[in-house]
Amino acid sequence: MRAPILFLIGLAATALLTAALVRFAPQLGLLDYPGGRKSHQGAVPLVGGLAMGVVFLACFGIFRVSGGVSLWFGAAIVIVLICGVLDDHRDLGSMAKFGFQILAAWVLAQFGGATLAHLGDLLSAERLSLGVAALPFTVFAIVGVMNAVNLADGLDGLAGGLALVATAWFGVAAALSGDGPALWVACLLAGQLVAFLAFNAPLPGRGRALAFLGDAGSLFLGLVLAWLAIHLSMNQAAEFSPITAVWILGIPLADTVALILRRLLRGRSPFRPDTEHLHHLLVTRGLGRPAVTALMLGASAAMGAAGLAAESADVPDFMMFYIYGVLWIIYYLATSAASANARRTAQRAAHPNELSAP
Repeated sequence: MRAPILFLIGLAATALLTAALVRFAPQLGLLDYPGGRKSHQGAVPLVGGLAMGVVFLACFGIFRVSGGVSLWFGAAIVIVLICGVLDDHRDLGSMAKFGFQILAAWVLAQFGGATLAHLGDLLSAERLSLGVAALPFTVFAIVGVMNAVNLADGLDGLAGGLALVATAWFGVAAALSGDGPALWVACLLAGQLVAFLAFNAPLPGRGRALAFLGDAGSLFLGLVLAWLAIHLSMNQAAEFSPITAVWILGIPLADTVALILRRLLRGRSPFRPDTEHLHHLLVTRGLGRPAVTALMLGASAAMGAAGLAAESADVPDFMMFYIYGVLWIIYYLATSAASANARRTAQRAAHPNELSAP
């Protein structure tokens, strides 16, 4: 009975704390103002992630969610919350943020027991062991998931919705395998996300979001999702493959890798923001923002369902890896073409006289 109780407590406590922090956001200096790539209306409180992180840590200790989970997991969460709140209050810069992220990932992997020892039967029928590369690869993977969630935070309800979909599938996997700690974490986080989306999702009759995740929220969500993925896939009794976790997180991971690759191929910094995320490209094609959010959440749910169905059907890991690879190549080519077309359209709009020149 602990799992449903944690869901309800996470929902209620997060809703109450978010509502309280929204009122005090100006005094805390946690407001997001429109301008540049940000087109929202008015100043919006950046308190959703802080509320979720604080409630999660409280439940982690009070209700002993940490049973079977290292307390270093909580320490890693504290690190990303400090990083996120500092960045939300005053921009830290990309290098400082990555330093915090790497520290949190290292603490979780080195001391928190969340280390990827292998990648399953990824390339063939033989298990691919990481050996001495386990720790650095795990840190890289955790930081990657944190940034995937962070980069998805571009439309109301999108990052929180994608996190909720992934959390639900991880919860299903935990329930099927009888993994109590993972199930408790998933249920607690799911309740929190439902509460946050009540403030953030594009609901009928509401003109704008009442609260944003902030970097504190996106980094917190990414860290917990990474922990769920690693914990389930490294639990010998779970029978959950690392590639299944990739399918569950498939949409944000695919978009992040595609973005970074496009930026590098153009000789740009991979940390330089732009408007070529999948959600930006879909909006540019004329889809409404709520429709884009719904489309991406549906695609993410389908990817997670396909991954778990393949796991249940004993589809070999290497086949799921190759299929995902082919899908990613198709995705990359399609989004790169859409990105190039969007740049040409923007250039024509910025220099209309060039088109009429003889």
